[in-house]
Amino acid sequence: MFQPSQKLKNEITISEFKIFPESSIPIKYQSIQQTLDSTGIKQMKALLALKTKEIKDKDNKILALQTSNQQIIKKYEMQSRQINTLIKQFQESEEKLQILTQKLTWTIKQLNLRDAELKINGLRKEKGKKLEIVHLVKDFYVPKLNVTQEELQIINQYLTE
Repeated sequence: MFQPSQKLKNEITISEFKIFPESSIPIKYQSIQQTLDSTGIKQMKALLALKTKEIKDKDNKILALQTSNQQIIKKYEMQSRQINTLIKQFQESEEKLQILTQKLTWTIKQLNLRDAELKINGLRKEKGKKLEIVHLVKDFYVPKLNVTQEELQIINQYLTE
């Protein structure tokens, strides 16, 4: 059978727990709640510590990668400067080599002209008509005296050797 008083009593008990402060909750329930609260806090603290450690580890890895990248960049910058220095030295050496080649070519032409001069002077029998080649100007010689066609051929022959 239906017992209205029993149902009403149960409702009042439930509402008592809802209305009254924690002090009215039986001690048994309070200790369970405190245990749950402290366990939850401990778990949250442990989880927070774990996440904090993970973040610090990731930060350390990022910092290590940044440091490594900076070292690699510095290394490549230094190597780039060394390569640029070597290129500059090579270009300077190339310019010096060109100058030396020009001087050597000039000297060879001067020697060849001197050989031609000696040969022509040997061919000339008159003392007053010695041929003196004065200087070379951009691959052209300038003799002091007029040169015959035969002598010009001798000079050209020596210059092409």
